[in-house]
Parts: sequence; C-alpha cells; structure tokens
Amino acid sequence: MNKEEKTFKYEPYTESSLTNYNNSFIYKVEEKKIKVERRNEEIFVENGNNNNNEEIKAVKKNNSTILKEKNNEVVYGKEYKPYESTDVKSKKWIVECTENSSKYWDNFYKIQGTAYKTRYYLHKEYPQLLEERKQNILEMGCGVGSTIFPLQEKNPNLNFCSFDFSEECINILKSREEYENLMANNPLTKVFVWDPVTEDSPDFIPENYFDYCLLIFVLGSIAPHLHTKVFDVLKRHLKPGGSILFRDHAVGDIKNQIFSNRNEKSLISKKVSENYHIRRDGTQAIFLSTEHMENICKESNLVIDTNKYVNRQTTNVKLGTDTKREFIKGIYTKPLDDNEENNNNNNIK
Repeated sequence: MNKEEKTFKYEPYTESSLTNYNNSFIYKVEEKKIKVERRNEEIFVENGNNNNNEEIKAVKKNNSTILKEKNNEVVYGKEYKPYESTDVKSKKWIVECTENSSKYWDNFYKIQGTAYKTRYYLHKEYPQLLEERKQNILEMGCGVGSTIFPLQEKNPNLNFCSFDFSEECINILKSREEYENLMANNPLTKVFVWDPVTEDSPDFIPENYFDYCLLIFVLGSIAPHLHTKVFDVLKRHLKPGGSILFRDHAVGDIKNQIFSNRNEKSLISKKVSENYHIRRDGTQAIFLSTEHMENICKESNLVIDTNKYVNRQTTNVKLGTDTKREFIKGIYTKPLDDNEENNNNNNIK
C-alpha cells in the first residue's frame, strides 16, 4: 500500500487489560489484511473502510479489545514518537538550523512580512486575559504583533513585555501604525530582540514578576531538545502562581501529514522524524503531543492546569473544501511554593 493511500479509523480502547497487545501486528482474515496499532491509548485500524464485521470480531477476539465503526473519521500521524533522530545527516540539520535560527527567520520575514494572521480569538481561549486589573505579560515569539495588538485592544490593562529572536520581525512590528497607538496608550510596553536559548535575560526583565507568559505558536519552531530550557527561562520570570499560556500545532494536524508525505529528496522540506521537519528556508516545524508537553512540565516543575488537543475545522469558501486542524492548548502554572528565591523587584526598570 502506498503511503498516500493510508487512512486510519480510530476508537479509544475500553479494555483495561492489554497485556497481550503488541504495538503493531497484522491479522489475515478472509484473504485480506488489517493492521492494528496502539497509539496514545487509541486503536487505529488501517484501511478501516474495508473492514467488515467479521474482521472486527476477529481483532476483538484475539486482542480483548473493543473496536467500533466511527463515521469514517480520519486522523493523520496521531502518535507520539521521540523527536530526536539517530541519523547523522539529520543531526547536522538540527545543529545548523538551531545555530542560524535568527538568520533564517529574518529571511522569512523579509520575504513574507506580515504573513501571519492577527489572532483575534485568543481572548476567548484565555479569558483570564480579560480581567479588569493590571496584568504583566511576557510574550515570547511576538512576531509582527499578531498577538499583542488584538489583546491590548481588548484589554488596555495588559502591560506587555514582548520579544522575538528575529530582528527583522521586530522592525516590522515597530513600523506598524498599531504600534504607535499601543505605545501612546501604554508607554510601559517593551518590544525587543532576545533569544532566551542562547542569551542571558536582559536586566530590565525582572524575575518572579509576570502574571502570564504567552507562548503562542512558538515552541514548534524550536528544536525539541531546547524545549525544557525555554520553559525554565519563562518560569524564572513568572511570579509564583503565574502561568504559561500555550498553543501550538499538534501531531494530528493536517500540516504534519502533508510534511510526512514528502519524500527524503524533497526540495521543499527535510524530514528529521515523523513529527519533525525542516523547511527549505531553514525554519523548523515540530508537531507536538500532549505527552511531550507533560514531560517538559515535569522537568521544569510546572503544574499542568490544562493540556489537551483542540480540534478546529477551517473552510476554504473558494475551493469548497473543509480542513480539520489540530492544536494543543496548555496552561502550565508555577507552584506557589516554588523553591526559586523570590525577587521583590515589582517594577520594570
């Protein structure tokens, strides 16, 4: 079967005992093959549309696992795999793209400009940002202002400290009319260039200070082995009880499947692993799982308030097509009794 022909139907398993259940196996029933895989506590049946009741019964009998038909729902690549590759060439790609990430993103913004859409929906996803009180927000990966401008418009009480490691995108942000209005209404706003992975924190960013750190579609562009370091840096600047508000592309997203279908000789992207790709321009695309985020929070000693997949359907009116998108929404909180030394600096210098 060609890769492009693969489809998966799934149903969460309901049996508590799966002691005889292998990661992947094939049964031959009535001269046809069905492949069953266990992925993230879900059952996937390859070529599910061709499975009749007898085949389902055979799988159930041999695995003590209940499989049900489910309205031809299709998911792509929804499985948790380590992101690191043992391939020498892939490791070289990762090192090169990580060391030159700011340069690659500068080139991206020189060509694309304000390519990313304004995120008018964030106040609905995170209503705590609408509270009528002064809140200090640290935003990593602010880009050209897709997050800061709509949120500041919704709630002028938000004091933003926003940064990005691309100097080009910061220049574009500061050249926009919305930035002038923002600074006129809230002069405490700071927008600057900083790479928290390779550089120490600027002196004007106090520790144990911010109510929230925004990490919106950023982590998926940073090599996975640096994710814990990113969270450690953000946590250091959060006040005890403060939270990282997180959103990014998930492993089940259609874009992940599009990347995965490209072969190793593709001129458009390079495949490091099933959920880790490097685009032609050198920028990285990592599709994240809730398991990965749970591991990061555990390593950084953050409490998980929310860590879930969010499904959305987008419609292309012109083409008349619907596309299912999948993201991760997370709220990860710094414990009130965190052992880090409390910094009483309550004002940005």
